Amino acid sequence: MVGQVVDAVTSQALAYVNIVLEEEHKGTSTDAQGRFSFVLKGVDTSASLKFSYVGFKTKNIKLADLNSRVVKLDPAVNSLSEVQLYNITENNSEKINDFRGRESIGLGNFSGGQFPSMVARYYTRPENFKAGCFLEEVEVRFFSTDIKMNKKSKFRLRILEVGEDGKPNGDLLTSNLIIERGDHRFKTKIPMLRYRIPIPKEGFF
Repeated sequence: MVGQVVDAVTSQALAYVNIVLEEEHKGTSTDAQGRFSFVLKGVDTSASLKFSYVGFKTKNIKLADLNSRVVKLDPAVNSLSEVQLYNITENNSEKINDFRGRESIGLGNFSGGQFPSMVARYYTRPENFKAGCFLEEVEVRFFSTDIKMNKKSKFRLRILEVGEDGKPNGDLLTSNLIIERGDHRFKTKIPMLRYRIPIPKEGFF
């Protein structure tokens, strides 16, 4: 199966859209031109693919209904929630879920390595923050798996709320944030205070 994901209104290609086959715990992403490609063997055609992208409505499509090579996502219209004012300071911070002795949780890639895969990781809200608690910085570390490690690469950072089922749900980061890893870089730090992301009591992904 090959195809492309586009904006339903403008027909503009959507880069790095997350595509997940939840029944099989596998996923991939579109490339910079919104294209995707994958082969699914032995998967029931009643299984659904979930297409999700920042600022757009998530769409679930059964494999049996995926006849078109073009998947169109509708822009999301977000309603305003209650406004709360906080004085954000940087003198009270806490590092959560350090990498030492921990493992990342990923989804198997069903595109044969042609397109990006994805990793989701749960973080708890620090207990000592009683009032406003905002995401200050995200550090991403890269681990060598083959000789291509030292080449430049791009990924899309998403900050997701926790759904009622305990799985990643809606976006807390409403900006389409694309990060580029430079040559021979084994980690990168991304300042997040500018995005004013409050940490829910349930934590986040």
